[in-house]
Amino acid sequence: MKELDFPSECEREVLCAYGKIKGGEYATVFDGLLAEYEKNKDLDFADFVTRIEQTLAPAFENRFLSTLVLFIAMTQTTCKRYKENGISEEIFLRTAADIKYKAVESKLVKGGWGVFCPHWFAGFFSLRLFGFGNLQFKYISAYDYFAVNNSVVKEGMPALEVHIPRTGKRLDHGEVLSSYAEAAGFFKKHFGVRKVVFVCSSWLLYPKNLEILKPDSNIAKFISDYKITDTKYYDDYREVWRLFDKDYTGDADLLPADTSFRRGYIDWIKRGEKTGYGIGFIEF
Repeated sequence: MKELDFPSECEREVLCAYGKIKGGEYATVFDGLLAEYEKNKDLDFADFVTRIEQTLAPAFENRFLSTLVLFIAMTQTTCKRYKENGISEEIFLRTAADIKYKAVESKLVKGGWGVFCPHWFAGFFSLRLFGFGNLQFKYISAYDYFAVNNSVVKEGMPALEVHIPRTGKRLDHGEVLSSYAEAAGFFKKHFGVRKVVFVCSSWLLYPKNLEILKPDSNIAKFISDYKITDTKYYDDYREVWRLFDKDYTGDADLLPADTSFRRGYIDWIKRGEKTGYGIGFIEF
């Protein structure tokens, strides 16, 4: 937490929670979950998260806090595995920083420090996801829905899935391009990827976003770099927390309107327009 400059309030709460767990009835559960990860980095993460929620989360009123404490403790083993695989500590810290980003996100959206989207960390803990610049990249086998009727991306071929973490920083387009280049070199070296194709499924790629973004904005440039192959629509507005750092409760006037992007979404909500996400790729 010191290395990654966690907020001091979060650091104190995590340390207090860790002390409570290790000194009480949940110590055996905590140590057992840690031991599972130490033995197998490729454990069934969905099942692992379910058991965290069932066996460890009851330790605190804020059920997201226990996951944060456990994930931070697990990074000791993750760091060792980075070293064993010849991956630098710098890359480890850049990637592990997503735990801090998620903790801040939890504080903003849910009102308490924690991790409320734990499944995403499967890639980090299995050493398939790595951070470069303001982006993260996960080694996957591409699915056919990433490129409908397109010959570039075929089902089963290696691809790099792009994730845009909530860093709190601007998505500078020049830095984004540098991130792609750095990631391409890394995955060629460590994973033997010969043909680098980036795939992304994100609300940021929703094509209608371009209607409310300035053409020269960083997000508009990010969208325009991708060949959008499919667009999906949400049934409601629950996903807008990703833009507003706040859960939607049914009243659009309660959402922050401090940017033109946010104001555009508030207008859509008031008019009952659909929101969604885009799926696209970049052949690097």
